[in-house]
Formats: sequence, structure tokens, C-alpha cells
Amino acid sequence: MEYRIELNSQKILKKKFTKDVKGYRAGEVDAFLDIVMRDYEAFTNYQQAMDAHVKECERQALEGNKEAGEKKEEIQSLKESLKNLELENASLKEKLKNIKPSDSPNAENLQYIQRINALESYLYSIGIDPNKALKGR
Repeated sequence: MEYRIELNSQKILKKKFTKDVKGYRAGEVDAFLDIVMRDYEAFTNYQQAMDAHVKECERQALEGNKEAGEKKEEIQSLKESLKNLELENASLKEKLKNIKPSDSPNAENLQYIQRINALESYLYSIGIDPNKALKGR
């Protein structure tokens, strides 16, 4: 949108009207006042546009801050998940370290591993760390 301003403070200050019998020429004064009115309308429109722009910028900033906070929470959650997975991986490596490539798994061994895994899951669900429970014996 174009905001065309015709007057400035110096033009208004230096404006001279031609004198007529009853004072200044009304047509000249009216034409000048028409220019002043257009300038005021342009200023008003500009101010309203800038107010709307500022509000939109503030809205976008708030939205950006909200999204940043959500991303920060998501990153924290992912870090916690990674930590838990690393702990689980270390635990599984510890459990499997004694299995040698020459050991051939059979159905019975797999059933034992499944039972152990189920028991460990149950212990975790009731708040007991099986690794710590075994060390405490």
C-alpha cells in the first residue's frame, strides 16, 4: 500500500494565502485543507497498518517461543529415551557376554531367556532394578 504525503512542516509553515475582500480566498484555503486531510488520512492508514504489523510480529514471536519450548521439551524427552536405551543395551550386553559363538542356542535356552526377560520386566514394573537386586545378595 502506498502512503503518499504531499506536505511537510516547512510547506505548512510557509504556506501563504491570497487575501480577498472578506479575508483569504476560500477556494485556496479549501484546496489546502483538502491536501491536509489527505495527508492525515495517509498518516492514519500508515499508523493502522504499522499497528497491525506490530501485532502480527508479536503474535509470531509468541508462537515461535511456544514452538521453541515444545521442541526443547521434545529434545529432553528424546535424550531421556536415549539414556534409557543405552542403559538397557548395556544391561543386555552384560547378560549376553558369557554366551560364546560356539554355544548353540536351543529351544530350552531361548525359553529361559524369555522367562528371565519377563521376570526382569516385572521387577522393573514394581520399581526394583534386577541388576542391583542381584548385587545385594
